[in-house]
Amino acid sequence: MKKRTILLVACVAAAVVLTMLLAWRFWPRSFAQILPVEAKEVDKLQANLTVFSIENGSLKAEDYTLTSLGQTNDYSEIMKMLSATKYRGDFRNVSSKQKDDGWVSQGSDKSMILSFQCGKDQCIRVMFHSQKDISVFAENGSVLRFYHPVKSDVLDKLAEFVIKNAQ
Repeated sequence: MKKRTILLVACVAAAVVLTMLLAWRFWPRSFAQILPVEAKEVDKLQANLTVFSIENGSLKAEDYTLTSLGQTNDYSEIMKMLSATKYRGDFRNVSSKQKDDGWVSQGSDKSMILSFQCGKDQCIRVMFHSQKDISVFAENGSVLRFYHPVKSDVLDKLAEFVIKNAQ
């Protein structure tokens, strides 16, 4: 009888832990919640976009760069696009040993890095590996989290904006 009670308690505890992990994984967060700095602290935003295509049987890569200082219209538009969707966490965020494991674009035709410069020493990077995968990390690699945008068109909208406004 005592073993059965212990087994029942262990099963209930395991179910609670599993439910909490699943809720954490699938509960969407806003962009402000995944960016480890306040939006008003950003001095400069730089968007680097690479668009891949195949022409005459060879791979072609086109690079676009958009730099926005302070709270300009470009910055506001990019933040509006990023805030238009929610982001789900990834199970890799649970690990205490987090590193960029060499994610590739996974067949995507574009990738983008957004660099948020805050003061002289702090830079946060948001990398869109594909429409479904992004990572957020500090320049020194101390903060690294993986997320999945709920709306998969955010990269396409950002890319369209950067191409239109690139220097």
